[in-house]
Amino acid sequence: QYRAAISASPKGSGGEAAERALARLDDARGRFFPGVAKLADHVRAAVRDRDTRAVRALISSTHFSIGVGVGHRHFEDEEVLDRFCAELSRNSVEVEKSLLGCGNKRYMFSNGWEGDWFRQRVGFVLTRSGRGWQWTGILVTTVTDAWREHWGQYEPRTNQPLTLEIKAPWPAGQRFMAGGLVNFGVKSTAVALGGFLLGPLIAYGFSLQSCGYGVRGFYYNSISPTHQGENAFAIDFTRYRRGVPLVDNESGGTPVLAVADGIVMTASSGISSGDDSGSNTVEIMHNDPATGQPRFLSRYLHLAGPFELSVSSMMAVDVGMRLGLMNDTGESVLDHLHFSIHDQNAPIVGASVRPSPMDGQTLGDGDSGKCVLSSNRESVPVGAVVGQITMLRAHELGTGFGPLEAFLDTEVIVRLHSSPDVVYGLQLRRDETLPAHRGMFSLLRHAFSGDLPVRIEFVRAGAADLRIIRVQLDETPRQPPQMFGGELWRVLDALEN
Repeated sequence: QYRAAISASPKGSGGEAAERALARLDDARGRFFPGVAKLADHVRAAVRDRDTRAVRALISSTHFSIGVGVGHRHFEDEEVLDRFCAELSRNSVEVEKSLLGCGNKRYMFSNGWEGDWFRQRVGFVLTRSGRGWQWTGILVTTVTDAWREHWGQYEPRTNQPLTLEIKAPWPAGQRFMAGGLVNFGVKSTAVALGGFLLGPLIAYGFSLQSCGYGVRGFYYNSISPTHQGENAFAIDFTRYRRGVPLVDNESGGTPVLAVADGIVMTASSGISSGDDSGSNTVEIMHNDPATGQPRFLSRYLHLAGPFELSVSSMMAVDVGMRLGLMNDTGESVLDHLHFSIHDQNAPIVGASVRPSPMDGQTLGDGDSGKCVLSSNRESVPVGAVVGQITMLRAHELGTGFGPLEAFLDTEVIVRLHSSPDVVYGLQLRRDETLPAHRGMFSLLRHAFSGDLPVRIEFVRAGAADLRIIRVQLDETPRQPPQMFGGELWRVLDALEN
């Protein structure tokens, strides 16, 4: 399969990923571990003891990458690893015991770096492949002059503010920081200068600000390997819990909302949360307010999965519609939202443009680290089906201990009248209020037993999670009621009571 992907894909896209995956299968030198905790112990010991030989043995030769802030990772050559080992040998580094992340991707951080390339807080990426867990990357939180020279010169892009009015892509009342990597570096320097006694107090003071204090991502027009070219005006958005410095990134699990009305062009959702094999992504096309013609494309990366998106391709969405949840899928670093707006009328067709104003707040060239407040009211897609219930089933959730009503959901299968070959699976969740739940269940049972047509309205909480919110019944039977065994009715009676 990898060889087929290599021949079918150009180098630099899927072909490169397949080449690296094939090389990992043949890598006799690579070290893999069945569990992430064991690998973390070996990495911690190698870095703490400044054992560069052990570092070279542990780190992947096929998937070695560099990540920056809460942003993205890209593959690097062993020359960068040589610099890492050289600076490790000259620094006394402390490695934290906690692991961050989820799924197939975990992170651990170290402190005390004072090199030209690696400074202050440096992280390590541990990922799982078919062969086991492996150390695959290094994270830098301070972009030094050495990195700027390494990534090369670039010309900042310029354009005018949007003619499309957009909201912030997260729920009303919440604040997320736009970029802020440089801002974080400055604050980290202040913490380091505070020493053992004052440093923690300074960090705590920073954490009381609206977006908290922690590692940040790229702002637009950054010197970076990822926010350039057509993505020059992309922004990484993050937030940390107030009062908890550095470690409590609250971005993960936050609903991602449409910034304006539009049509979903892309909704890829098959990647598990925390998996680096690809990004769950949504792209929405928006009309130009002046002409009414499609012009702007909003792009939302690194959403949770698998199949946890609330929208699908060619679906019309309103501003505030929930698209999915923030996560870390793809070649990303920690939970965050990579957001950009692209203009089909730009000199370079489809190039990103300045996403400002956002919710009435300016995001100018010098506003990296700005904490943006949202007024975007969240909604979830609502739909309806009309047809005959072909199955009504209750099943246990959780441990099975406790009151019956707390652990039973109801699954409903409906065959559509308009398309008899199409069936819908819907859920009547126990997190609904009990009186409403009992009323809807009674109607569903009545329709099922009498083979009556029913109209069911639902909200899409996920691609495979359609939650019933309203049931309407037509009492006119279409065919004689079917008879069922007593066992089924005992289960249904127990649930209703």
